[in-house]
Amino acid sequence: MSCYAWKGRGKEEGLYEHLKSTYEMAKRRWELGAIARKLSVLSGVDAEICREAILAAALFHDLGKAAEEYQEDCRTSECTRFRQHYLVSVLYLHVVLMRGLGITLLDPISPLEHGPRGRDDVVALLILLPVAFHHYAQIAGYSSLEYKGNLRYK
Repeated sequence: MSCYAWKGRGKEEGLYEHLKSTYEMAKRRWELGAIARKLSVLSGVDAEICREAILAAALFHDLGKAAEEYQEDCRTSECTRFRQHYLVSVLYLHVVLMRGLGITLLDPISPLEHGPRGRDDVVALLILLPVAFHHYAQIAGYSSLEYKGNLRYK
């Protein structure tokens, strides 16, 4: 069984291949070093850690597309739109950061309101925020944020 990043008009792209190619492309971009250095100055976090956070965001930006409800649609028909998958991606990554890596970003809003509590918060935000906003320019209004399916959180 495939996990799709996109499927339609007789073409398809697997999610693994898409995530890997996005990561590889980000790794080759000349801007990576410059952005990492700028983030380092702004955040106080080492530039190499900022670089790795950017690459982590690139690698996991579409992780939410793996949600069973999205993939169920892909198995039965075309799937060219994954409404709000970026929010599901952030949810999954937040859980991974908390449980898998022990980063205790328990209240994701707190660092935004009161400033980060430490390096781990900054690194988590450097990963989560680009994932959350990677389709920001495509959001036309509140109607584009409405989920039209039956995505369930278990």
